[in-house]
Amino acid sequence: MKKINTLEQDAFEEIANIGLSKAADSLSTIVNEKVLLKTTKMGINFSKRLEQSGSQDYVVLTTHVKGEHEGTCLLIFSQEEVFNIKEKCLYNNDDKKMLEALLLEIDNIISASVITQLANILDLNIYGSVPEISLLSLDDLKKHLIDMKSNYDPLLFSTNLISDNLDLEPDFFWFFKEGMLQTLQKVVNE
Repeated sequence: MKKINTLEQDAFEEIANIGLSKAADSLSTIVNEKVLLKTTKMGINFSKRLEQSGSQDYVVLTTHVKGEHEGTCLLIFSQEEVFNIKEKCLYNNDDKKMLEALLLEIDNIISASVITQLANILDLNIYGSVPEISLLSLDDLKKHLIDMKSNYDPLLFSTNLISDNLDLEPDFFWFFKEGMLQTLQKVVNE
């Protein structure tokens, strides 16, 4: 992976924050109360959540970035976060298809907001695919992330989306081909 300096990291964080703030506004409609973006932290290492051991499964929402620069975005929720989303938005409706559709829509909102900001600020022709959903064990998730990391430049955002009755801290992995980071570096250093 090509190293990014502090200025470049700050620039990418700011782009993500703009997109995530817009996503928080959109999510407010879904949860019927104001959703705020509390923090966004960026790194190139895997999250602390994934350093734990255990048998918990994770919901992984995948959006492929297409166009001038290719990549993949993974939005990862714990089972507890999924339960909280279901409880808040579906009022404990146990319809699995409805929950899946809701999670896919949340991913679409969040990923599209960040992709749009990347496209606009970096002047790129990129867009996201229709999201996919999967349920992975912790071990399978770790293997998947290692495979992705070997083929792409990884960036991890840990963000906190909060409302009065909802507190989400999903992991938000971005995997890009090398060209995307070079484009970011070029724009930041001009």
